[in-house]
Amino acid sequence: MVMALGKWIHRAFVLATSLVPLAGILWFGWSASTFLWVFWSETLLSGTANVVRIWLHRRFTRARGHWRRQIDDSSKRALGKEEPKPETTFLAEYATILYVFTFAHGLFLGVFLMMLNQNWRGEGPSPWLVDVESFRSGLLAVAGITALELLYDAMSLGQQPFSWLKARVQVALGRVVILHLVVIFGAFLMMRYETPMSFLGILVGLKALMDLGASAGPVETPAKPPRWIAALGKKQGLDMDREWTRIVADQKRRAEEDEESLPAE
Repeated sequence: MVMALGKWIHRAFVLATSLVPLAGILWFGWSASTFLWVFWSETLLSGTANVVRIWLHRRFTRARGHWRRQIDDSSKRALGKEEPKPETTFLAEYATILYVFTFAHGLFLGVFLMMLNQNWRGEGPSPWLVDVESFRSGLLAVAGITALELLYDAMSLGQQPFSWLKARVQVALGRVVILHLVVIFGAFLMMRYETPMSFLGILVGLKALMDLGASAGPVETPAKPPRWIAALGKKQGLDMDREWTRIVADQKRRAEEDEESLPAE
C-alpha cells in the first residue's frame, strides 16, 4: 500500500514538472527558445537532484554498490569480461556522464539557437529569442517541484534498497540521452518546416511518458530470453538459454553484493 502510494506521488511530481513547459506554451506565450532552455534546465536540475539522492543514500546505507561501477561496464560483464581495474564510485560515475553530456548539449543548443535567431526571416518576433522573465519563472517553478520531490525522497532514502536507486538513476540517465537527441533533431525539423510549437507539444508528451516509465521502479530481467534473441543466437550457433541463465545469475549475485552494508570508516 505504501509503495503503491509512493509511486503515485512520484507520478504526480512527474506530471507537475511536465505541465510547467506545457503551460508556458499554451497560456503564457513562451517562445520556442524559452521552452528549450527551460527544458534543458529541468534536465540539469533533475540530474543534480539524483546526484544528491546518491550521496544521501550512500551516507544512510553504506551499500557496497556505491563503491562499484554500475553503468559503463554492464555490457562487458554480460559478455563475460572482467571488470576494469580502475575503480570509481557510483556517484562519480553518474555525475561525470550527466554533467559532461548535459553541458556539451547546452553549448550546442546555445550556438544552434543563436544561429536560428540570426537567420530568422519570418514575420513577427523571432521564436528563437529567449524571454528572460519567462525563463526565470519557468526555472523557478521547475526548481521548486524538483526540490519538493527530493525532500519527499529524502525522508525514506535510508529504507530504500540500492537496486531502487540504481534503477531510477539509470533510467533517468537513459532518458537524458534520448531526449537530448530528440531536441537536437527536432530543432532541425523546426527550422526546416517552421512549425516549432507542434514539435514542442510532442516533446512534452514524450518527456512525460519517459518520466512516468522511470517512476515505475526497477524492472526485473526475465528468467528466459525473448524468442527473437533466442532465434538470433541459434542462427549464430549460440546456446542463448544457457548464456541468458548465466547473465541473470551474475546480475542476481551482483545485486545481492550491492546491498551489503559496509562498515563505517
